Amino acid sequence: MTNAVRLEAEEQSVLIISSHLHLRNHYAQIIQNLQVQVFAVGDGFEALEFLRHTPVHTVFADFFLPGINALELFLLMKELHFPIPFVICSSELSARSRSEALQIGVSSIVRKPTFKRTIENCVREAIETRESQMLKFFC
Repeated sequence: MTNAVRLEAEEQSVLIISSHLHLRNHYAQIIQNLQVQVFAVGDGFEALEFLRHTPVHTVFADFFLPGINALELFLLMKELHFPIPFVICSSELSARSRSEALQIGVSSIVRKPTFKRTIENCVREAIETRESQMLKFFC
């Protein structure tokens, strides 16, 4: 019971990963409307380093990142036991790649250009998934 109360009071957080500063800022403005704490980094390796020190509830990442793409980052996170819902944003993923990403556990894929409501819904669903996982774990 104590854990459930603590989880409800915990502020939700989202890590945005994009190499484009204007997109990071754009995504941050949209996601902050969900009343969550937002962090942002510029590439996948920076994200891994950030996650080692700061827990987050959801990751929202552009597919194409310097050094490592979002799918490779997701797989690394799985290997390192970071069980965090992961949303990918891309304009260039084929239907096959999208299907494969979802099969290996990516929470959702948002097609660019996208609407504010689409981003909000995907992130909200990912956060709810994380909350549900945590409640199952602790209860």
